[in-house]
Amino acid sequence: MAIGTANDAHHRKSKLVVFLHGIRPIDRERKATFLEALAADMPNAEILARDLPISSYICTVAAAGIAVTVIGWIDEKWQENIGYEEIILVGHSAGGALARKVFLGAWGQDGRRVPYEKSGDFDKLQTPKEWAPKITRIVMLAGIVAGWQASGRQRWLAFLGLNMAGLLGHFSPIGNLTFFEFRRGAPFIINTRLQWIDFVRNRPGHVVPVIQMLGSIDDIVAPNETLDFTPADLDHAFFVIEVPSSNHLQLLDVNRNLAQGEVLERQEKRRELLTIALLGAVRDAQSTPFPSVRPVKSVALEFLMLGDSRPPPAEPEVKHVVFVIHGIRDDGFWTKKLATHIKLLGAKNNQCWRSITTSYGYFAMLPFIFPWIRRQKVEWLMDIYAQAALRYPEARFHYVGHSNGTYLCAAAMRDYRGCFFERVVFAGSVVDPKYPWPERVGDSGVKAVMNYVATRDWVVALAPNALRHGGKFFDLGGAGHVGFQMSKPPFVTEMRYLIGQHSAGIKEERWDEIARFITETHPAPTTAAAPGYFLEHQPRDIRLLGWLSPGIAAILVMLAAVIFLELLFAAAGSSFLHYLSRGLAKFGDLPLAGGFMTTASSTTEVLSQWWQSWNPVFDLIFLVLYTKLFRFITTRF
Repeated sequence: MAIGTANDAHHRKSKLVVFLHGIRPIDRERKATFLEALAADMPNAEILARDLPISSYICTVAAAGIAVTVIGWIDEKWQENIGYEEIILVGHSAGGALARKVFLGAWGQDGRRVPYEKSGDFDKLQTPKEWAPKITRIVMLAGIVAGWQASGRQRWLAFLGLNMAGLLGHFSPIGNLTFFEFRRGAPFIINTRLQWIDFVRNRPGHVVPVIQMLGSIDDIVAPNETLDFTPADLDHAFFVIEVPSSNHLQLLDVNRNLAQGEVLERQEKRRELLTIALLGAVRDAQSTPFPSVRPVKSVALEFLMLGDSRPPPAEPEVKHVVFVIHGIRDDGFWTKKLATHIKLLGAKNNQCWRSITTSYGYFAMLPFIFPWIRRQKVEWLMDIYAQAALRYPEARFHYVGHSNGTYLCAAAMRDYRGCFFERVVFAGSVVDPKYPWPERVGDSGVKAVMNYVATRDWVVALAPNALRHGGKFFDLGGAGHVGFQMSKPPFVTEMRYLIGQHSAGIKEERWDEIARFITETHPAPTTAAAPGYFLEHQPRDIRLLGWLSPGIAAILVMLAAVIFLELLFAAAGSSFLHYLSRGLAKFGDLPLAGGFMTTASSTTEVLSQWWQSWNPVFDLIFLVLYTKLFRFITTRF
């Protein structure tokens, strides 16, 4: 039964309901029937449901800019009807993240720590809108506010689609795709989460209830995502309503007039729960003009019903948190030991410290080279960062990283507006020597950096140092081999040259030094503090290796290509050597290299014939060996 009376429709609209669709516009019939249901349940409400500027999966409009556009639309409506008593934000799928962004933009950035991003001019929203206090609730229909991600536990079609979407986003030739900004850990998602946490901390009286409607067979959104609420907020500010027999899209199917039988029953149930989410009282003592509508809490699930445990409570007494993150080809056992060392020293100084030593798993050398895989690790770090920001609201964050752990920190501070690390220690750094540390003072709050440069770090000298010539694509460098060379302010202290190889900076002998640097206000790390551990110069051979590293890397790439082609031709029943011989023979008539090419062609042809003389069983054996070698390189080396 529709809520309200017939006479209400003749009165001035007292509510504004803003509906935000997901990554793509909803088909017209489904959208029309859904909006009809909203209008029927709330005849005193005006529905604002324009198509967002996301026309396709190759759209490149900034997600934050979309929120700015929606705020402009609400501004127009407010000027037309200043008498709105209530504004409700309704977001489906990615529209849930946009709804929170619209809410944050409406209140403006003034007085909060986490800055607004510049994309889409979102940072220009500084002061609260006149209508911001009128927003009374945010209703999400399978809102993916924590971001989408591909998982093997999803239906195979969804898993395949999200993987293809991720591949398209990583290699987009036309810029940053809008839908890619909504993936888990992406800057837009994390910045929104951090801004929300900041808002909750600084304006606790203005936090609106969030109602998440989640289909029982939805495999896109996790059921126990807290949407960045502490346990103290779960009972009055965050509600999850499970909608039976509904997937990610079916939550919009709420029109009783277009169904019958079992389908009708499902749509009636969705309609009933949607009405409660929109109009039901969110607090037991709250009065409602619709007494026939049950309170939200009467149909919401307890958080313990959604997961095995409630999120950890906030710890405002913690004043410092140190992230200790390992590198590639490392299980990271040392991180917990070093973190304990730091916390013990902090306790001696009457400070309450906590540590984050979570591991992103074993990371082989070959995947590390690919920038899109490293980006996923940065997103992992920032997801952990957002959780820590919620748990430790009064803490200042610090960082100790080794190898790939240094890249994660540098990239996070560069790409995420809400990432703050005050004191930073790098060992075996794979960051570009030209990294702009002065910029991090203003946007990331960096106060002191200590960088260990080892005498024989051949790992950094060979791979990342070579790839620094690849520019923004590879986004790596050899700061652990040559140090930070340009734009280096006084607060960056180079600890050179530490005797040892890639792990020299994280050995037990350095723990006291690192702990003092992280915990003390004015530490003085000097090589004189550890006689016998430092040299004035790097050995000549390691410097030569760093200088030759681009050429060595090129040779290794060509060798890898030869192995791949040989594998390809072997699988096809032909030999790569035969094709190579024919290719070399074409150069036999050249005046200068003709003799050499002819000899090389003949030799290669002999090898080809010898290869083809083997039994096909050996082809299979070599194929297996190639596969094993490839697996070793990609997972262990």
